[in-house]
Amino acid sequence: MPRLSQNRQLPAPDALSKLPELVKPAQLTHALGIAKSTLWRWCKAGIGPKRVAVGATVFFQREDVLVWLEKHKRAGL
Repeated sequence: MPRLSQNRQLPAPDALSKLPELVKPAQLTHALGIAKSTLWRWCKAGIGPKRVAVGATVFFQREDVLVWLEKHKRAGL
């Protein structure tokens, strides 16, 4: 299973607290400093934040992203 890069510094959760409640993929990749392809690869592998579909549009809930970051900080991924 793919892992998050150990060399990557994930942003602090408070740095993401200014994101909107529903975060677009482009906003999230910009905030995390990663490529869109990386985000989709993580999601496909089951290690990315939980996605929410509204019609054909995919969003990420800010709270889910913050929980995901905390989980990965503790796991050392």
